[in-house]
Amino acid sequence: MPRVNVLGFIAGALILYLVFFDAPWWTLSAGEALSLQLSPFNISVVMLNSPVEVPIIYYITLAAKLVALAAAIAFFVSSAAGSKEWSRRVMGFAWTKMPGIVIGLVVVLAIISYGAAFLEQYLPVTTSYFIPLMGQGFFSISFDSYSISATVSTSFTQNFILAAIAAALSIAARLYHGRMEIEKAWRWE
Repeated sequence: MPRVNVLGFIAGALILYLVFFDAPWWTLSAGEALSLQLSPFNISVVMLNSPVEVPIIYYITLAAKLVALAAAIAFFVSSAAGSKEWSRRVMGFAWTKMPGIVIGLVVVLAIISYGAAFLEQYLPVTTSYFIPLMGQGFFSISFDSYSISATVSTSFTQNFILAAIAAALSIAARLYHGRMEIEKAWRWE
């Protein structure tokens, strides 16, 4: 009797949703001057009502999309064929991708939030900032007689919560898949 890993199907479906409906996972806005909408699959920066496009960002987000799509397909295949010997290796490929993407995004956000001090080290500017991961903050930068300051607002979106759920389901699907293998070893098939 074929075994099906339902958690893997749900994780794959959530990953597909996150890839194809690439709404931001985290937003940062500084009034009318700056808007940053960030997800691993799409990064949108608008400064002074003009979009900022960096070609390498497009390719990085495209790579993240392709990796996530491959993981979703691998989840569907390995979950449908849970009793097959090769499904363990396919699940082994799939289950690490979404937790890695979510952890990678949190690391990038921590660098954005707490790592702006590098400006003072490498540029002749004076900065004062507090950019929280979620909530209200401020940013001030001074250069000679010029200064810029702004109130900063950041927030996680519903899609970040879905991504965290998909990451947790990925881990749970792998653990359940291992449990199915142990049960299979004890059965006389």
